[in-house]
Amino acid sequence: MICETLVKLGPDGERILIELLKNLLPNNAPLKASIISAFTYSCCDKTILDFIVEEIFKNSKDENVAVRKACINCLEVFRNKLIDDDVHYLKPATLIPYFYYKL
Repeated sequence: MICETLVKLGPDGERILIELLKNLLPNNAPLKASIISAFTYSCCDKTILDFIVEEIFKNSKDENVAVRKACINCLEVFRNKLIDDDVHYLKPATLIPYFYYKL
């Protein structure tokens, strides 16, 4: 709930969560999954979207299934929100092999 509130604050709140996600210990999977899931409420501002997606890709290699699942769900939400925009790394040609590899 707190993570969603920070995301709804806009780019400043999203930056806070990105920094928190970067500095989390590997064994803190529930908090990682919560932060990544909260990014689904993002307004998809292109100035911060690159940083969010970068952290999602980094965390998609996590040992914990809940974290990997949150990453895949978040990317799917972003893809649906930005379906008409020209964001190359959220296009089906990029995400389908990624999903196949992660599943």
